[in-house]
Amino acid sequence: MPETAVVTWSVPQCPFRIECSARTLDDIRLMITDAFFSLARGGLEVGGILLGRFEGSRLSVLDYAPLECEHAYGPGFTVSPTDRGRLRELILSVPGRHPGMQVVGWYHSHTRSGIFLSEEDLEVYSNFFQEPWQVAMVMKPHTFEPPRIGFFFREADGSVYAKESYQEITLEPLAMRPIPASGPPPAPPAARPMDSERERPRRRLSNVEVEVTAEAVPVEAEMPPQPVAFTPAAAVAKAPEPPPKAEPKLEPQPKPKPEPKPEPKLEPQPVVEHRVPTFATTEPKSSGRAKLVLWTLLGTGATVAVIFGAVASRELWMPKVVSAVKPPAPLPLPPPSMGLRAADHDGQLEIDWDRLSTPIRQGATARLEISDGEPSPQTISLDGAHLQAGAFTYGRQSEKVDVKLIVRTAEGKESSEVTTYVGKLPDRKPAQESEESKKQREDMAAQAAKMKADLNFQAAKTRKLEKQLNELRKQRMANQVGK
Repeated sequence: MPETAVVTWSVPQCPFRIECSARTLDDIRLMITDAFFSLARGGLEVGGILLGRFEGSRLSVLDYAPLECEHAYGPGFTVSPTDRGRLRELILSVPGRHPGMQVVGWYHSHTRSGIFLSEEDLEVYSNFFQEPWQVAMVMKPHTFEPPRIGFFFREADGSVYAKESYQEITLEPLAMRPIPASGPPPAPPAARPMDSERERPRRRLSNVEVEVTAEAVPVEAEMPPQPVAFTPAAAVAKAPEPPPKAEPKLEPQPKPKPEPKPEPKLEPQPVVEHRVPTFATTEPKSSGRAKLVLWTLLGTGATVAVIFGAVASRELWMPKVVSAVKPPAPLPLPPPSMGLRAADHDGQLEIDWDRLSTPIRQGATARLEISDGEPSPQTISLDGAHLQAGAFTYGRQSEKVDVKLIVRTAEGKESSEVTTYVGKLPDRKPAQESEESKKQREDMAAQAAKMKADLNFQAAKTRKLEKQLNELRKQRMANQVGK
């Protein structure tokens, strides 16, 4: 793919087409790949803002600006309060640093999870990129395969489908830029005649200026050689020049030979005998040797006493020394993520988690605590099969739902993760009742009324029979008493 190519991303749900410069995406890929290999087990996640222009039905991504994340919460790209200030300053500096560009969205990498927007990502997206046409791009690097990217956007109703990207594309790396071939060597400047003494080039040889000419003057054959002393001007022949005036030639005169100096006579020097120096040595007296032995014994005794005292009191000073020498304990690593997230689909909150994460694979049971606008949260128990299923659906009743997943291992160790979903409730329209259903409902109501009337009639008849029976009993008892 050439550097000037354009990568196009479009889906029916997106109201505009996204066109990205291949060179810009490749530069972002190189930066994310470097951070991915900077640490073992996932590396660092990085991000920044996307620059370009929005033209109604087309959004062009032409450049980017990285954000310096301090990674206060670990290697993931979680924006801290300090990072929020840097992001705000970075967005405000775009008109001055990138004239003619707009902030068309932001990007970040997911090295330990798939391509989606977490709750923290949605919160950053809604607070810093509030234009309806601003987008979010997530890039997933890989060790042996090209990275994949996906875009997220606001749909016509303002909602964001964050569970996954509607379309993922593979970003192939660009070819390496060739080194520009060197052109032909520049042509030497055309030689021109030297008309004056100033225009003759000169060079220095051992602190002597020598004139350089274009041509050498041949030596005339009829001139006999003359004994001339060496001068720099005679080292190189001069080019013929029309002299302004004829000057008489001065022939050099031979120098007189110097008279030889008489050699100095060497006179014999007297031999000096060097004697070996002798040093006076004195034998130590017996009293000095005794003092030396005494001081040695005293030093040995003091050393033994100090060692014995240190061993006897080691319980007092040994812990302090060990704590001072012992290196500080390494900082605890953050607990592994379970990938808990929540997404809404027409009022149904889909809660899912990463089934391949370490806490989920080691968990035996779990429970979901859902706070949906009520004082006390709802607790839902999950067995091992439901935990490995990786998803749970809940019908939400408020605009903010807090979800907490608590996983318990067979040994009793618990680990938890929290996520929050914020969004408006969908408008629920009452279902229109068909004529057939209405008729069936009326028939059932009529049958119910008839059955109720029959029951009331039977109840009245039963009460009447019971009354007659009671009267017959009383009359019979009265007859028996009269007899």
